[in-house]
Amino acid sequence: MTPANPVLFIRLYVEVGSMGAALEQAGQLTSILLAVGVCISCEVKSYWKIAEYFGIELSLQAAEPDTAFEQAKQLLAASWVDATKTPGICGVIWDYRMHGPFVLPLARWCNLQLE
Repeated sequence: MTPANPVLFIRLYVEVGSMGAALEQAGQLTSILLAVGVCISCEVKSYWKIAEYFGIELSLQAAEPDTAFEQAKQLLAASWVDATKTPGICGVIWDYRMHGPFVLPLARWCNLQLE
């Protein structure tokens, strides 16, 4: 069962050389996910563990709650691993070393959740 007002949360790490390039990746991600929902927040920041990585945290209000999660998965990557740990929250993880291509070639790791 899907919550009444589900939020789709995406945490994506991209390997880029600057904040400007990371912001460009965030814009591309937001554009790709317009079919899934309306962006309600977006934060881009450097990743403290790896200097070349920037994190993009994006929250979307799902347009079609019953299909948003699967639609987002299909738009972003073909292969994911289940990461659901909490009842009522769907979660998957994608890693470039294990799960093949991602819609954004500079992506390195992604967590997708429906809360």
